[in-house]
Amino acid sequence: MTTPPLPDGYTTPDGKPLRIGGLIEVAEVLGLTKQAAGRALKRAGGPGLVAELAMGPVYDLDVIKEWDMERKKTPGPAATKAREV
Repeated sequence: MTTPPLPDGYTTPDGKPLRIGGLIEVAEVLGLTKQAAGRALKRAGGPGLVAELAMGPVYDLDVIKEWDMERKKTPGPAATKAREV
């Protein structure tokens, strides 16, 4: 599933087209299930959250993609502990 572009005029402050989506689109970007994506975002404090609507949260997908790249660079507690042993 690919996020369709928004109509002309919807851009970020730096002029890039704004890409937004809900948990299904976030899950696609992260390569996770919708449930796992929701848990990951909750643990991280909701990076890229643009709005909370009746249908659910709306995220900036470019921010999510950047966050995911950073997240994959940083080893988690388990990886850090394994190196200490």
